[in-house]
Amino acid sequence: VVEAFAPEIDDALENPVDYKSALQERLARRGALVTYDVIEEQGPPHDRVFAVSATIDGVAVSRGSGRSKKDAEQGAAQAALETLG
Repeated sequence: VVEAFAPEIDDALENPVDYKSALQERLARRGALVTYDVIEEQGPPHDRVFAVSATIDGVAVSRGSGRSKKDAEQGAAQAALETLG
């Protein structure tokens, strides 16, 4: 199995997907800041889903959701990058 997916594994190791860092680096070039706020939590404690809003310079630009706050923030950052073009 590892042999079959070796190219994908190598690519993932060489190009990790960290949307939060990519967004932060992009905004730093223009002096803007991003903040993440949990806007909703659903489900029981053992099966929680979080919704997070990404705000740039006081304007909510995107949302993301996930099973952890970190995953939800990554989703919000990815959506923000897509919004910014």
